[in-house]
Amino acid sequence: MSSPARIAPKPAPPTKPKRAFGWILVMIVVLAGDAGLAYMADRARLREEARAEAEQIQRVRMTYGAFRGLKVNAVVADLLNTRREDVLRFYDSYTQDREISHLLTAFALAYDIPVHYFVALAWAESRFRPGAINGHKNQNGTTDYGLLQLNSAEFPDDTPEFLMDLGHNIRIGADHLDAFYRRYGDWTEALISYNAGTGTSVARSSVRHVADILEYSYGLDEAFVERFLREE
Repeated sequence: MSSPARIAPKPAPPTKPKRAFGWILVMIVVLAGDAGLAYMADRARLREEARAEAEQIQRVRMTYGAFRGLKVNAVVADLLNTRREDVLRFYDSYTQDREISHLLTAFALAYDIPVHYFVALAWAESRFRPGAINGHKNQNGTTDYGLLQLNSAEFPDDTPEFLMDLGHNIRIGADHLDAFYRRYGDWTEALISYNAGTGTSVARSSVRHVADILEYSYGLDEAFVERFLREE
């Protein structure tokens, strides 16, 4: 009896190319930024996170009765007319510099920027150091100059010396922040954009940065009320 014909084994299906390299790239993107720990998020999500933090701080603020609807700028402007030295001395206790106190309040009022947002922005950007220069943390090779950390890419036609000048620095910073507010109609969004630019993706650190600004500004509100508006 003849042996049955041998059936050739079925060829193995071709293997799919490994995608390890692709996953490595994904992980690099996920872990990139802010010492490898921050993630990138879309602007809408950042705005909601910042708003949530702001609302939480606002609840704490209202617990202590800060301002309760008073318009800060109107109060500051009025007191600068009647108790100018006292008001500037109050801000001096934060900035440690009379010229900085004067210029921050003057340009905030001129641009109708909430005074305590603007003072808090200067604290967050440079800790009130007009000589601050930051280049080593910018991955795009740009440099931030002065009290309000004006970025060289945003103002390519201005020299570092010009951007470092205190008066020019504060005026340009106020104009820059005001432009973002007029674009978005929202101070949270304006502060995020001031720190991160107008791209569709920004680092999570910008959310924390804005939350720090809001928290600091509300602390200023509390202290201002206690100093000037406390009911006897």
